[in-house]
Amino acid sequence: MNPVQKILALFRTHSIAAGEVLPKAHLTEELQSWSPAEKGQMRNAWHMLVGEGLIAEGHPDGPTLTEKGAAAVAALPE
Repeated sequence: MNPVQKILALFRTHSIAAGEVLPKAHLTEELQSWSPAEKGQMRNAWHMLVGEGLIAEGHPDGPTLTEKGAAAVAALPE
């Protein structure tokens, strides 16, 4: 699974629906388990997700899953 998919999978793992926020604590906890190479790729993946409108930044509690993002989460392989 690539970093974009891994980030999106976090929303599924934590049952985050469109319009809901993924708490920063869940994101931080997951990122700590990533390899150094994956952490290096995370920044680009994050910018892609925001740029494509799959997640929105700005909520003080963490990233918000958009409708487009929810569709991408639903399309992820199991």
